[in-house]
Amino acid sequence: MQDQTAANFPDGEWCSLLWPLPAHRQKYLAATQGLLATVEANEFYQELALHMTSIDPDAAQNLEKLLHHGKSSTPVHDQTLLAKEVDDVPLTIVTVSRNDTHVERMEERTQAFIDGLLHQAETHEQRIELIIVEWNPPSGRPSMAEAFRFPASHPYASVKIVTIPSDLHNHFAYASRLPLYQMIGKNVGIRRARGSIILATNIDVLLSDELFAVISSGMLHSGKHYRSDRWDIDRSVLDLSSPSSRLQQARSLCLGVNTRHGCIPKAAVDIDRVEIGPAANTPYIPHLHTVACGDFQLLHRDDWALLRGYPELDSFSMHLDTMFAMQCHAFGLVEHTFASKMPHYHIDHTLGVQVKAASYFTQEKQELKHVSLGNIVAMTETMLTSGKPLCLNNEDWGLINHDIPDTCVTLGEWDTPLSSTRRNIKFANSTVGSSLVSLHDFEHWGSQALLPALDASMRHVCTTAIRIAGGRRLRIWGRGARGTAICAYFAKVQHPIDCFIDGTLASGARETFRNYPVRSPFDVLSTSEPPDSRAFVIVASSYIDEIEPTLHKAGYIEGSDYLLGL
Repeated sequence: MQDQTAANFPDGEWCSLLWPLPAHRQKYLAATQGLLATVEANEFYQELALHMTSIDPDAAQNLEKLLHHGKSSTPVHDQTLLAKEVDDVPLTIVTVSRNDTHVERMEERTQAFIDGLLHQAETHEQRIELIIVEWNPPSGRPSMAEAFRFPASHPYASVKIVTIPSDLHNHFAYASRLPLYQMIGKNVGIRRARGSIILATNIDVLLSDELFAVISSGMLHSGKHYRSDRWDIDRSVLDLSSPSSRLQQARSLCLGVNTRHGCIPKAAVDIDRVEIGPAANTPYIPHLHTVACGDFQLLHRDDWALLRGYPELDSFSMHLDTMFAMQCHAFGLVEHTFASKMPHYHIDHTLGVQVKAASYFTQEKQELKHVSLGNIVAMTETMLTSGKPLCLNNEDWGLINHDIPDTCVTLGEWDTPLSSTRRNIKFANSTVGSSLVSLHDFEHWGSQALLPALDASMRHVCTTAIRIAGGRRLRIWGRGARGTAICAYFAKVQHPIDCFIDGTLASGARETFRNYPVRSPFDVLSTSEPPDSRAFVIVASSYIDEIEPTLHKAGYIEGSDYLLGL
């Protein structure tokens, strides 16, 4: 009999409980040699990852039905991009932006990105094309062509700005709340690229010289999904005056390294030797480098065409890069991660937003829906078990049927000013976007497909916690969707919990949730408690990086005194 706990949560909310944090946790523990963790913790996460693949046997058939709205979801193998490939231009770099202030020092980040690529093209004497998709330019501010410094000519680089006007942007569902659709914008640039290899990246990224040299060499091939480790670096790099000085100082400003194992903090790795060993395998993400993948995804132009670019769900872009990585794997592309000495650098910034299951809150406190990682797990497992890779876009991906203006702001010596990819198509006042499925329908499909996984995973979390606790009090850190679901399962087996822990509460504050007390961690975690009297904590929150130091300070050991639930 199927468990009904999931019925208490809306589609896309409870299925996000299967966010594969435990799998990433397993990878992290493997990468750091299990610091402050027991062997039992590793075994728990490994088994939990297996439970997460308990997909409804009818899921594949139901997803295919959902995608077949009179148009095929099977890729067209002879499909080409809008722009013709240019001989001896091995690399196009595509990014999306607008001249606003959505993150601190935005102008400096953008100029550093532009200057860095132009500098590297000349230093390495390699022809490149840079396409900046300017999405929905804000009124009352200069355009990107006016706001940033672009040389009129360059010996090796051409720079083009493709502009998505506001009247086109306003046709999207979240137009009034989301000023920029990142992945659809990248598809616009990819569809109009002329290089043989196309990199989709972001404007707060710098490429290491070693990485630039290999991706612009003309030696890369189709059939692969190329990835690179992301090094997060301090924003003080923007205080340096030249592209060469930024690259020279980037390693010394490293805050952490994002590898296929997860985010490894600077203290846990030797920055000069970041070779970490083989990847931990999970059934639904086999060996893939999905950590921070949206900052660097590099494919041959034929492979971008094969997959029809990023999924164009009308939603916030969170996790669409991971979904695309899963599709690459299902379509048979071999993931190739460049050596750790060839990283890309991400200039850190303040997030300034709240992220929770299946939704994202802007700085203006407006909610945006996004695809849940749980449903990406379901889609991946469905594709792999059925042997049928799926596209979520139709043939019109990248706004191919709309008249989109472009401007050449820097003309390479190899280029011609007549190489515009603008099409003389009258703008159609119709729904834009090429997605074959709505976010709502996709999330509903996932909520049904993952019912067996949710039931098996919750049972594993609760029975393991009860066994390890051995009579100690049980506390749940987090009272969102994850904490609520875990609490419901404890109630189902009639096992009491002591309280919920909420890190946002001040010491001494008293609240209740689901008839249980809610306490501040400052009140319930004491370094003076002897180990045998400590309560056992289930972390039911995605903020493990913030929670864990508090647990460690109180002497808690992963696998003995706490576990990451879901």
